[in-house]
Amino acid sequence: MPVAVTLLLVGASALLAREGSPLTTERGQLRTYLDVFDETNLPTWWAASVLVAAALACGVVAALSGPGVARRRWSLLAGLTAALSVDEATVLHERLDRAVLPWLSPEDFPYLWVVPGAVLGLAVVVSVVGLTRAAPAPARRRLLLGFGLLLGSALGGEVVQGLLVAEGLLGRPFVVAYHLEELGETLGAVALLAGAVRMIDVVREPAGVRLRLRTAVPPSSVGVGRQADDHLPDVAPA
Repeated sequence: MPVAVTLLLVGASALLAREGSPLTTERGQLRTYLDVFDETNLPTWWAASVLVAAALACGVVAALSGPGVARRRWSLLAGLTAALSVDEATVLHERLDRAVLPWLSPEDFPYLWVVPGAVLGLAVVVSVVGLTRAAPAPARRRLLLGFGLLLGSALGGEVVQGLLVAEGLLGRPFVVAYHLEELGETLGAVALLAGAVRMIDVVREPAGVRLRLRTAVPPSSVGVGRQADDHLPDVAPA
C-alpha cells in the first residue's frame, strides 16, 4: 500500500509537470499542491508521515526488546528516523549551505548543502550499519536499503540537478531528475518502515492481541525439527 501511494503521488506530479520545469514555467494551484519540487505539499506530507510511522515502529521494537543493548540500538534508530521525518517536513537540510558559504559560492554550485550533507549522510550510514548488525537478516537488509536509498537519492539527486542547473538544462532532464530523487527518497522511507515492521509479530490470544519480537527461527520450524529427531532410529554405541 505505501509503495502504491508513493507511485501515485510521484506519477501525478510528473503528469502535471510533463516537460515544464518549475524554474521556467508558471504553475497553477493543483500543480503547486502536488509538484514534488516544492517539498512543502502533499507528497512531502506523505513522505514525512511514512518516516514518522517507521520511527514509531522502531520505538515499538525498542520497547519489546527489553533492557539492554538491543533496546538502546533500536531507540537510536527510532531517533534517527524521527530526525529524518523532521527534516523532510521542514527542509532543514537546505540550511546546511551556511556551513560552507565562507569557502564556496552558489555560483560555483547551486546546491551547496550537499557538501556538508554528504559528511552527515556518511556518518548516518556508518551508524546504521553498526546499530543493525544484530538484527535478523531480512529486517537488516530493508533498513540498510531504506537509509541508503533515502540518503543516496537526496544527495545524488541534488548533485545531478545542480549540474543540470549550472548547464542551463531546465527542461525534461531537470524534471526527470527531481522526480527520481523524490521517488527514491520516499521508497527509502517505505523500506525503513518495512524493516522495522519485519521485527514485529502480532499474536492473537483469547484475551486479545499482543505484540512480540519476531524470532529468527519460527517456533513451528523448531517443533518440526524436534519431531523429526524423535523418529530417528537409535544407534547403539560402538
